[in-house]
Amino acid sequence: TRNPVKTKDNYKYLSNESKFSIVKLDEEHVHNLISEVNHNADKKVLVNTLPLGLLDSPSSGSYADENSYALHFINKLNSKQSCYFDLIYENTQAIHEAKAKGLNCINGKLMLETQAKESFYLWTGIKIKN
Repeated sequence: TRNPVKTKDNYKYLSNESKFSIVKLDEEHVHNLISEVNHNADKKVLVNTLPLGLLDSPSSGSYADENSYALHFINKLNSKQSCYFDLIYENTQAIHEAKAKGLNCINGKLMLETQAKESFYLWTGIKIKN
């Protein structure tokens, strides 16, 4: 996150969760996180929430910009027990790199579809099956 203090203030329940790491996106914190993941045998899930790095983006600007933190993290990661989850609804450069390294990856399309179905149900009372 760009602001860990603000994230923890807005989501108080995360402060009591020992399974989460909320780190600032800067070189020092990313380097420390990479080191921790590479030296720990536990499975890790990296969740990227930045709207950056769309492949074949028709737009210019931030969505097409490379996500340098995610790419740096993925390139230094040596744990095959890690999973990379990018909340962007399409595949990103980071997902492409993670797949090339053999990591499990998922984009945010399933999350979007699941949220849309639940929202539709809450508004209409009608469940969408598939």
